[in-house]
Amino acid sequence: MNHDENKDKKYFIAELMYQGSDTMKIIDGPFPITKLASNWPSQVKDIGMDNNSYWIVSASMGIKITSGIAQYDSISILDGNPGTLSLFEDPSFARSMVGKTPQGFTLIQVPSGVGGSTPMYPIFYFKEGYYVDKPYSWSAIESAPIASLLPGSAAAKYDWANIDNVISFANDATGNFRTHLFFDFKNWRYFSWEESCAVGCTERKLTLSEYKSLDGLLKWPEGWGKP
Repeated sequence: MNHDENKDKKYFIAELMYQGSDTMKIIDGPFPITKLASNWPSQVKDIGMDNNSYWIVSASMGIKITSGIAQYDSISILDGNPGTLSLFEDPSFARSMVGKTPQGFTLIQVPSGVGGSTPMYPIFYFKEGYYVDKPYSWSAIESAPIASLLPGSAAAKYDWANIDNVISFANDATGNFRTHLFFDFKNWRYFSWEESCAVGCTERKLTLSEYKSLDGLLKWPEGWGKP
């Protein structure tokens, strides 16, 4: 993606090798970005978080793909609210992160330490090292350092400023537990947070991995690799 000309921007499609693993395989591609959208705006060289129907490019702009055509427009228009601020420009939502570009969003079940768990919906601003906790109502609670997301100092061992994005997927047949992969492409590594059962499934467990090389995630195509 990080190229000036569209002919140099590429993508591929990958899937998990098997459930419960974070090993993947490429099932299609690589393709030029113009296969995804024939009119991909050449100035878009980076994508932030996915907002279900479109991608966030900045606090104010997003890109939506429909039948191979890209609509690069203000978030307020993509949301159907022309003339209004996007949530990421609204201080009552984005809090201290107003005007910043979010890089990721997911649902994480954080063990409460008293037998249960607390669902959290963090919007990650990795480059600033902060998150905004968002319930389903899209009314943000508060911004806080990502290092404080988990009890104690468990999340503080990671270099959050170098994380680029996060993806999450179900890791069991019930779909009740998820694995979260956090990517650091600059240093060609990633780590995982894996939700699972604990104490006969009466409480949740969150297992935090150390950093792992991205070489072990999948067999990368030519041109992809450690910078």
